[in-house]
Amino acid sequence: YFKYTKKAKFGLNDINFTLKSGEKTAIVGFSGAGKSSILDLLIGLYEANRGDIFINGESLKELDIEKWQQQISIVSQDTFLINSSISDNLNFGIRKKSFKDVKKACITSGADIFIKNLPNGYDTIIGDRGLKLSGGERQRVAIAKAILKKSSLIILDEATSALDSQNEKFVVNSLDKISTNVMTIIVAHRLSTIKNADNILVLNKGEIVESGNHQFLLDQNGIYSKFWNIQ
Repeated sequence: YFKYTKKAKFGLNDINFTLKSGEKTAIVGFSGAGKSSILDLLIGLYEANRGDIFINGESLKELDIEKWQQQISIVSQDTFLINSSISDNLNFGIRKKSFKDVKKACITSGADIFIKNLPNGYDTIIGDRGLKLSGGERQRVAIAKAILKKSSLIILDEATSALDSQNEKFVVNSLDKISTNVMTIIVAHRLSTIKNADNILVLNKGEIVESGNHQFLLDQNGIYSKFWNIQ
């Protein structure tokens, strides 16, 4: 249970689910349903008012929050990149990796496909905030960095909302490749992004009203099914 202020009604009510390494969990719902609140709790920006979050059986309240946050990578619609080379961006803020590791991560994320065709390959300067790259290319670089970082938890927060269908497909394929040994959370309005998720949580007014995989939820003919039919 969670609320941002004492006077506010609970923003999240009786939220209970499990994340497993190697699985993709998706969270969908109307704006204001509580998706961002769940992410805020998971990364330790806030503490639950009631209940707890456990990482491998240990309360998040007892963990070193900075160490936990170092194990998390967030890929959002507005990916942060610096005005330097692709290699510099991939190594920025983490312990420098070998070129072999950098290239391997980029092959997994699908970034190597376009990087090898750039004028200077991995040494290409991509401009402030990566303006010389397309949205899909920036996302694939961000996913490659999450792989390099060896994150325990990767969060995609509306990461594909501004992408065309081809770039979205690249990103989704990247997720399918990397999700074998990490926990992955996908928050999305575009349901094509999460069709292959192992578990989909449907939020409504701060509560999980439906959960299951894509086909199961379609068969329930509930909120998720209505979302899917509209799209």
